[in-house]
Amino acid sequence: MGWISYAKPGSEFGPCLEDCTHVDCEATRQQTKEQCTGCGEAVGYDRPFFNVVIGDPPRSAVTHLRCWYGPKDKGSKQTT
Repeated sequence: MGWISYAKPGSEFGPCLEDCTHVDCEATRQQTKEQCTGCGEAVGYDRPFFNVVIGDPPRSAVTHLRCWYGPKDKGSKQTT
């Protein structure tokens, strides 16, 4: 499974530093506010995460890499 990470605002591949009208910048800002299924924190910038499917009925969600693998056992995934 591949992971995703959003670059910080103002960086080469990140959204604009100031508020702007770019559709991509607004989409990125909104996506970084999604809450991780593991820790409940926002996905944020420069923090690797996975898109996952959870629940019944199934829905799309996000989980930080560190929450999926855990701090001690990096070889096995948690069940969410």
